[in-house]
Amino acid sequence: MRLPPLLSALLVIAPLYALGTKSDTKKITDNYCQKVKAEQFCMDYSVTYPVVRTGDPRLDDTINATIAKHIPRTDARAYITDYLSDNGEFFGSPGHSDETEITLLSLTPRTFTLTVSNSSYTGGAHGNFGSVSYNYDRENGRILTFDDLFGNENNESVRAIAERHYRQSEGMMPGEELTTTQGWFNNEFILSQSIAVGEDGLHLDYNPYEIKPYAAGSTQIVVPYAKLAPLIAEGSYLAPMLRDTGSLPEESGHISRSFTDDYSGRIDIDATLLAGNRVELTVTAKNLTDYTTGGISLSFPELYDEFLLLERDRGDFKDLTLYPVGSRLFYVPTRKTIRSRYLLLEGDSKGWRKGVSKSFTVVMQMPRGMSELYINARTAFRQQKDIISMPSYGAEDQQGFANYRMRVPLRGSAR
Repeated sequence: MRLPPLLSALLVIAPLYALGTKSDTKKITDNYCQKVKAEQFCMDYSVTYPVVRTGDPRLDDTINATIAKHIPRTDARAYITDYLSDNGEFFGSPGHSDETEITLLSLTPRTFTLTVSNSSYTGGAHGNFGSVSYNYDRENGRILTFDDLFGNENNESVRAIAERHYRQSEGMMPGEELTTTQGWFNNEFILSQSIAVGEDGLHLDYNPYEIKPYAAGSTQIVVPYAKLAPLIAEGSYLAPMLRDTGSLPEESGHISRSFTDDYSGRIDIDATLLAGNRVELTVTAKNLTDYTTGGISLSFPELYDEFLLLERDRGDFKDLTLYPVGSRLFYVPTRKTIRSRYLLLEGDSKGWRKGVSKSFTVVMQMPRGMSELYINARTAFRQQKDIISMPSYGAEDQQGFANYRMRVPLRGSAR
């Protein structure tokens, strides 16, 4: 059954804290140590949770009572006693820990959502972390299921819309596999086990090992409610979250993307559509390493003519070099030289201090009939023979390096 889309004359939802919602943060700690073979074997518990005040006493009681149900019981002494009883001694590390944080993710006209995050270490090569969100009816505190939000016949439709949004937002080219470009275990898009009603869209939160290896961390996809509108029935829990959005950002002639690695750097790309089917790209990279020589690489999998690069302003970069098709390039998998198959643009700079951002701008002519531009982007910071590259996984370029991928729609209105 197809559900009717809502009219645009719906409530516009203000952010959570703009609604006058306040909270006091409370913290519970519990720790205990016992000497084992000349070392102190310790367990530390920490639980952080909010006490919410909305101005509506009845709603406050509902939310805070629900939060209380998620507060875990902690007994560090019992943990140490039971662990030693089962194992005889500790393994990996004498310092075990368990941290839980409960947050109010959203408060909407018909729902509220709690996120429970946990990080723990109990020995071994690394700790574990993850989060799960729970959606509730704000009137009675009843937990809401997927069927409550979308109906039991719309699981596949939600999945298909989420996959299409994810592929577009990650700049995936038609036919590209999730395994090779996004690091997924399987080339099959699945809905996450944790689905949350956010104020900015439907949150799909994937924990480590759910779709990617532990090293890839967690993955969050936020699907705008406007894209889910055909599946949102009038009077439903999600109905108030629809907005009269008008043009999507990618249709306005300007689109921006940011890519960040907390230990390596950050890449910001701003694309603006110009008259005559031209695109202006401003690229900014920030160095977060201790290495002082670095560069940024852009490649264009569907551009082959060097004369498509109309203008280049090297900005803060000492060199900004275009490598035409047929240029000799280093290919990582075989460590041999190959000939380039599409355009590559690289900026390089020395004396690049940690925390400093550098940028350049280029204007490119798009071929007639092209409806979208795909851009591969990566950085590398060097110190003698050591290299730190960003990203560590992603879309593979013609040299075998991992890249971020940005998709720029070309059908929007040019200025």
